[in-house]
Amino acid sequence: MNSIFNSIGKHRRLLMHSAFWVAWLSRTLYDIVRIFGVQSAFLFSFTYIFTQMPFVYLHLYYLVPRYLNQKKYKTYLSLTIISLFTYSFFNYLVLTNLPLSWITLKMSYYINTLDPMYDVLEGLFAFVITYALKYTWLAISTQNKILELEKDNLQLELNVLKAQVNPHFLFNSLNNIYALSLQKSDETPEIVLKLSNLMRYVLYDCNSAKVPITKEIQFIYDYVQLEKIRHGNNERIVFNLNGMPDDSEIEPFLLIPFVENAFKHGLNNEPSKNWLNIDFDFRNKIISLKVENPYNDNGKSKDLPSGIGLQNVRKRLLLLYPAKHQLTVTTKENTYITELIIDINN
Repeated sequence: MNSIFNSIGKHRRLLMHSAFWVAWLSRTLYDIVRIFGVQSAFLFSFTYIFTQMPFVYLHLYYLVPRYLNQKKYKTYLSLTIISLFTYSFFNYLVLTNLPLSWITLKMSYYINTLDPMYDVLEGLFAFVITYALKYTWLAISTQNKILELEKDNLQLELNVLKAQVNPHFLFNSLNNIYALSLQKSDETPEIVLKLSNLMRYVLYDCNSAKVPITKEIQFIYDYVQLEKIRHGNNERIVFNLNGMPDDSEIEPFLLIPFVENAFKHGLNNEPSKNWLNIDFDFRNKIISLKVENPYNDNGKSKDLPSGIGLQNVRKRLLLLYPAKHQLTVTTKENTYITELIIDINN
């Protein structure tokens, strides 16, 4: 079966041209058969192809690209007119020299009424139609190629952005371990184990374009537990999960940068004042993530959160869900509030 499709693909151009000429000749075949009979009809059609086809292809593959496309309009127009009259005369010459034994009496009378310029308008019609079909097809093919290139560029950009996430996340996590090791914390082995679980997800589970939403949620939950250990198991660091995640899939690492950013910029050196709320909701294929953390206006936090993580995820959201997401980052009463809504319905 594959060999048949491959053969069709290789000969598609020939098949398309053949189909056009069959359809083109079928326009008048019924009338010719009715007037002159079957034998004369096919003889007339063969003559028609024999004389018209060379001039049509001369026009399409020589005159148009060499003169019309090069904006040599006067030369193109002159040569096209000459081609039309030459075609009509050639057609007339072939018809009038057919052996009488090959044609019916009716067809003989019809040929005797012709003059050398009888088929100029028909030739012009053939030139116009074939030109329109060819360049319509070229426009469609070009557009498809452009779309393919845009798709490839999009995938390439997404791969680059995704590749940036893994080392970025690893870098931040290793910083956490380094901080605990400096404190000689007894919880360092536990955090190393949790980090190992997280990195297994990062390195192996996320090689595909999409991951189950349940795994992404579990990844975020494990990350929050790791951070809670680093911050002394602070009970004011809360992760709430609402709704019932199903078997839906999402591009990996779209959500974790907002949680990372809250821990990195939202918590300070006063444990009693540290708090962080993460609310995750999943209903009807709609993902909602809300992250709240303290906001200290000390002259360094006036801008909205930035950095490679958030810059990355903003670009990915625009590429993956251009009209299906809403991201807002606001400050209210010394609180950063990040809200993300993604519609993952197909």
